[in-house]
Amino acid sequence: MIKFLVFLGLLVTLANAAVTTVFIDGLNLQGRQKVENILEVFDI
Repeated sequence: MIKFLVFLGLLVTLANAAVTTVFIDGLNLQGRQKVENILEVFDI
């Protein structure tokens, strides 16, 4: 039972890390697009 709980805890930790990584990647993508849009505006 204890081993199962430890395994469950590891799974939850890994899931949280994966979600956080994906979320940060998404923010970086949005940030790059905004920067590119701003640069395009200044080019005109």
